[in-house]
Amino acid sequence: MKKYITILIVLLFSANLALIGKEAVKINKKPSKVKITWQGDMALDTKKNVGAFEGDVVVTIDDLTLNCDKMEITYEEVNGKNDIRTLKGEGNVKVVHKLQDITALSDTLDYDHKTGLMIFRSKTYAHVTKSGSYMKGPEIYVNVITEQVEVKGDGKRKVIEIDLESLE
Repeated sequence: MKKYITILIVLLFSANLALIGKEAVKINKKPSKVKITWQGDMALDTKKNVGAFEGDVVVTIDDLTLNCDKMEITYEEVNGKNDIRTLKGEGNVKVVHKLQDITALSDTLDYDHKTGLMIFRSKTYAHVTKSGSYMKGPEIYVNVITEQVEVKGDGKRKVIEIDLESLE
């Protein structure tokens, strides 16, 4: 039987704005709960404001779910409250963002919570599906606040965008 350890970290996020369509909507007005589950080791350094988790890691923050083999979280104090700064995922990364209709698969993820920027990287291709469009490339930048997506190539790889409904 696998032993799962669950940690529930309550972080108070400052109110910020996200652009949803053409309307600005306030999100994170009240305290958000961050739920992290993992199977392996965990280390927390409260002096450096960093935590590391290993083994089938699952992180849930509001509408965002991150699955990976290893994860590092950094946080900072803002106006006397803890706020997530970054998440770094490694190995078998899968991200689902329900509000932005994003699903992504990659080798690694760098996520800046303040700016909303997610950078997916893979040795071969990272894969991102957003609202019916499919993108793949070695590096994909997705901003969940501005809703901008950029696919970067290395000169040899091509960027492909496919309407997934046409594949059925």
